[in-house]
Amino acid sequence: MTIHREIAQSCRGTGAPPPMPLDHILTTLRRDLHSRQREATAIREHLGVGYQPKFYMSLYALLMAAFAQVDLFAALREGKQPKGNKHDMRRFLADFTSRDPSAIAHAIQLYRHTTMHTGRPRELVNPQSGQRRYYLLHWGREGADEAAHLTVDGTGKLTLNLECLLEDVSCAFDAFATEVRDSSRIAANVTRVWPKVVLQVWRA
Repeated sequence: MTIHREIAQSCRGTGAPPPMPLDHILTTLRRDLHSRQREATAIREHLGVGYQPKFYMSLYALLMAAFAQVDLFAALREGKQPKGNKHDMRRFLADFTSRDPSAIAHAIQLYRHTTMHTGRPRELVNPQSGQRRYYLLHWGREGADEAAHLTVDGTGKLTLNLECLLEDVSCAFDAFATEVRDSSRIAANVTRVWPKVVLQVWRA
């Protein structure tokens, strides 16, 4: 029986799930993140994807899932339900990675917000300056320029590498987990919001 089913059964008649131990929450989050890393690498290795964006719809889906996890981590940190708050997501990645804030903002808009609604990223246009922002995707680090990962060049082009991104998110999560254990306030935020993460109210 899965942990979600166990929670659902325990909630019948109570309206709320039982509190979940903090270590279990962090283990669940880490397991999901590592699963995405393994799947991205397996697709590259077994399907011969290399660094080029073949199977690009799967690439978009994994990118969207990676940023959905950033959304979740950032929301738990702030004690909120995950709803795609771009400011919280930007702050989370800025606090726990050394990536360029402009590239972070660009990537979040493309792969958390846009892709969620359209199934693929779109070209971004600055309405004030008219500057167009493009994107270049790589599946894996093999054969790609790692130094270009999560950067925006002078023409406004964002370069992003899925496997490198998942490594960034994994490192950020490890730093976040340390912060959770060191801060009773943030730990309380995580445990308070977690029941709303694993269960959703049915709205007919």
